[in-house]
Amino acid sequence: AAGQPPAQRGTLGALYVGTIGHQTMPNTDTLFWFDGTDKWYPTGLHAAVPAPVLAIACRPEFPMEVWAGTTVGVWQGVRTDHGADAPTWAWTQRVNGLPEAAVEDLAFHSFNGVTLLRAAIAARGVWELRLDQPTVADRTYLRIHQDDLRYAAPALETPQPPTGPRRVLKKRDLVTDRSWHGSPDIRPRKAPAALAAPSTLPWRRTPFRGTKEQLRRFQAAMRSSTGDPRIVANGIWDVYFSEVLRDHGAPTLAVPAKGPPNPMPALNVARINAAFWDQHMQAPHSTREPWGTGTPTEADLYELTPEIPEGDAGRTSFGLRRGPLKVDIVVHHRGTPRNGADVRVTLLQWLDPKPSNRARINKTSTWFTDPVPWTAAVNEVLNSAAGTTAQPLGPGWSFVGTTDATRRQSPTGTLDNTRASVVTFDLDTSTLEHNRVILLVAVVRAGGNIALAPLTLQEMALTRHEVAVRSMHVTQF
Repeated sequence: AAGQPPAQRGTLGALYVGTIGHQTMPNTDTLFWFDGTDKWYPTGLHAAVPAPVLAIACRPEFPMEVWAGTTVGVWQGVRTDHGADAPTWAWTQRVNGLPEAAVEDLAFHSFNGVTLLRAAIAARGVWELRLDQPTVADRTYLRIHQDDLRYAAPALETPQPPTGPRRVLKKRDLVTDRSWHGSPDIRPRKAPAALAAPSTLPWRRTPFRGTKEQLRRFQAAMRSSTGDPRIVANGIWDVYFSEVLRDHGAPTLAVPAKGPPNPMPALNVARINAAFWDQHMQAPHSTREPWGTGTPTEADLYELTPEIPEGDAGRTSFGLRRGPLKVDIVVHHRGTPRNGADVRVTLLQWLDPKPSNRARINKTSTWFTDPVPWTAAVNEVLNSAAGTTAQPLGPGWSFVGTTDATRRQSPTGTLDNTRASVVTFDLDTSTLEHNRVILLVAVVRAGGNIALAPLTLQEMALTRHEVAVRSMHVTQF
């Protein structure tokens, strides 16, 4: 048909079928091709790799190719036709970016000129291989949103109209605008602080009368005071946590047995009362992070801190009660493992300097919309050995961190495809009034020098993989 590849099959349609092989006939092939007319042909995959085939994928635009997922990885076959003679396949193992492990499923994903082969690996998650370029440069990056992998710039956008407003991100319904200022890699949260015994104590599992964040704070303090790694500070009270409480001498409540119609055996229900709370909510345990001492992992942030929404494009992503905050920056890397010492991160904030008619929560046109004035200063801070700069940032802009040591940080350890790294900045919003808008901008430099040029915040977030933006506002409660 018009616009489609030339026909490479008979009238019945070509077809691949994979098998696990044959126990008593070891040379039996594991992948066969039907020519669309009346013949099946072995592809010779078994001769290249004697392993069962678990998944098959084909791209219509490349009808001579086939991708096979086996128990020992992914193989690519290219068919060559020989007229009346049987076709042959040339097989290549694709292990540059994909593991040699059992492949449960294969799928192609294309967007903005980027084509990825995604492989579901048994017990090892989803891996991907980029196919539209012969080589892909290493990249250390921050994401715009949860689904952004910074392959293309701009990322996951609808087509640019010839006239009218600039293009915007779309959510998965392809209709609703997606926020460019709700990066999941900029994660503000309340700094851990001692918490007085809640008035709702005593608590027990059912019914639980506290809040998830109150319980999370107590679990963090108890994990620190007892040194018990079984305590997970996630704000969840399950049967497992009740057993841990009993092991550490928590008070119990005797519940007598109940008969029909709803029988229940006698129980000693673990509780948290004010005395048990105060026993563990002592310095230094009362201000411990949920993961203890040291740097959190990305998994820690998702499991052990409150969920942070992406938010809508037309308003701040979320509000956070004023006071001391921690802002965690999650840095990702794709490619050859990179030493964290080669990566530098800085964080800026914008507060509207106008004395009245300041930036509004639900009106992005009142936010900072000019090309950013701080690129020279940020380039200097990230590129210079000492992290210093005398360049101006512009009205309303400041570094989060007032000293050379606090305005720039480097991750610890090694960054690779499977391990992001986290750096944390301190931000105090105690003196800000209710509903004050804050724009946070994180910038990462990896390897060589960075050279940012002035763009609007939206353009910077969409086109520079080193930059991400998070909008938020301050609340009283």
